[in-house]
Amino acid sequence: MAKEEATTKKTEAKEEGAAASKHKSVVYGDHRRRKIKPCLLVFGVVVVILVIGGIFFAVNKPKDPRFTLDDLCIDPVSNSSVLAKLSSRNPNPKSGINYSKVSVYVRIQEGFESQFETERVDLESKYQEPGEVTTWTAVVASNNDNNDKRHGTFQNRIGVVNGVVAADFSLKWKSWIFTKRLHVRCPVMINLKDLTSSVPKPMSSCSTY
Repeated sequence: MAKEEATTKKTEAKEEGAAASKHKSVVYGDHRRRKIKPCLLVFGVVVVILVIGGIFFAVNKPKDPRFTLDDLCIDPVSNSSVLAKLSSRNPNPKSGINYSKVSVYVRIQEGFESQFETERVDLESKYQEPGEVTTWTAVVASNNDNNDKRHGTFQNRIGVVNGVVAADFSLKWKSWIFTKRLHVRCPVMINLKDLTSSVPKPMSSCSTY
């Protein structure tokens, strides 16, 4: 009888221990689930905010201005200076654009002794209203007789080569917090004799990056 009672007590103790262990597991599992639910909620809120922010950014991001090379010609007043004329149009219906740190120059890409660039000409800053077209004019070279290649004496050379009228701008949209550096490149066929366009008023579209 004593042995049977001892065996019964051991069995009851084991059952009580198993029940307690099971209870602890259930409590621990419930506690872990309660901690996971807020984390999932926070994660879901963050995902929704990011999605809404991405949509807002895509819809409201202002567009870059569009540039056209109007002409690369001899100034009719001085009859010696080479003028580069570009125009930019603001395609945004609601946001104006501030242009700053503007520089314009001409680059000959091939057909010369080496790649050649005129000096960069700095232009004043401007503000452009939505939908407005702005003209940029720079004296990029002077066809004088002092054989100063850096300033553009091409009167003793002949031929037509590929070149670009290049301009660099810093842009700040009125409705945007960021500033962007924009590089404009306008392809043009250039007369080596006077550094002018081989086609009067080329009106060619320009690429930007």
